[in-house]
Order: sequence, then C-alpha cells, then structure tokens
Amino acid sequence: MKVSIEKTNLLPRFNVGYSNISIKGLGADNNEYNGKDRFSSVQVGVSLPVFRKNFRSSIDAAQVMADTKSIAYETKRSEIISQIKQKYIIYKELLEQLDFYKKNAIPNAQIIRSVSENQMATGQINYLEYVILSDQATAIENDYIEMLKNLNTIIIDLHYLTTYY
Repeated sequence: MKVSIEKTNLLPRFNVGYSNISIKGLGADNNEYNGKDRFSSVQVGVSLPVFRKNFRSSIDAAQVMADTKSIAYETKRSEIISQIKQKYIIYKELLEQLDFYKKNAIPNAQIIRSVSENQMATGQINYLEYVILSDQATAIENDYIEMLKNLNTIIIDLHYLTTYY
C-alpha cells in the first residue's frame, strides 16, 4: 500500500480554487464600494513532478520495506507452525504417558501403599521399609500430577498459538 501511495507522487496534480469576496470602502481603483458588490476569481493549476529521482527512491524504499515485512511475516508464520507441530507431538506423547499412568502406575502405587500399610501394621516390615515404599508410591503419584500440569500447559500453549496466530 505504501508503494502505491509513493507512486502517486509521480502523477500530475490538478488544483482548482475559487474565491468570492466583497469590498467595503475605497478600492484599489479609487472607487467607493458599499460591500454589496461581489468579486469572484477562479484559479486552475497543474503541477508536474520534474525531478523524479527522489520519488523513484521513495518508491524503491517503500518496496524494500514491503518485501522486508513480507519476509518477516512468512518467517514468523513458519516459526509458529513449527511450534504448533512440536507442541502437538508433545501433547500426544503426554496423553499416551498419562494413559499408562492411569491404567498401570497409579493402581500399582495404590497397591504398594496399601500393602506396605498392612505389612507395617502386622510387623512384617520395619518403619524404614514402610517409608521407602510410601515414598515410591508418592513419587509415582507426583509424576502423574506433574504430567497433568505439563499437559495443561501444552494445551494452553496450543490454544494460544492457534487462536492468536
């Protein structure tokens, strides 16, 4: 758009003016005017750009700016598309891992916790073994929660990238 605006500077310009005035008192021709007489004039003009080199330079600069902005746009666009693809791959991997945790790891953590509590209550294991087993169960649950947090972050990022870009 800036290029087309700059190109209009090479075109001739036409000017038209109209003036209508009245004079009260003594005029330049030594006649007395009462303010009721009206004097009109019309002016017509054409301006042609004589020195075109300056305008050509402005057009070239505007074209370079437009090209630069176009390249920057395409670069940013491809960068965002790449980010969306990467985040979608991570999203699918996290879904698979969460599915594994829901089906296997979390039930196993619950089993570890309940068995260790039963064995501690019956005296089959000592307190140190009980703490180690409870810590393992808690670590599995913490990993699951961390994956949920990461999944939610990826979903937010994907939503932002696909909505605003």
